[in-house]
Amino acid sequence: MPEPSITLRDAFSVYNTQLELIMKLYTFLQVVTVAVSGFMWTVGKTIPHTPVVVGFSLFALGNGLLLLLAYRDWKCASLAIRNYKASHRDEIPDELSPVLSTFETCSGWLLVIIHIFVDTIAIGAITQAK
Repeated sequence: MPEPSITLRDAFSVYNTQLELIMKLYTFLQVVTVAVSGFMWTVGKTIPHTPVVVGFSLFALGNGLLLLLAYRDWKCASLAIRNYKASHRDEIPDELSPVLSTFETCSGWLLVIIHIFVDTIAIGAITQAK
């Protein structure tokens, strides 16, 4: 029997790497949001708000796009793990079966909604800075 092109270990690695990347992208979004908002609230009256809002919006758009690309790979790895579990039931020890069930993803829409919520709060804070 030929060796499979992707192993379960590879799927675990992709899953964990993409989940870690998603967490880092959200952390980066939060840090930039707090930094830009804080900057505008400390020196906001001396700087026009429009270029800052446009710059933040471009950053948020890029961050969101990277987030969705990472989510796509995360979802594929989760599906590979789920398919492996379904097709190899007799090879997986009973005590490990629940562990494989933890490799699930949340809804992609949830990620988008949270991102848009944070973006909206940030843009509101930037424009209200006086």
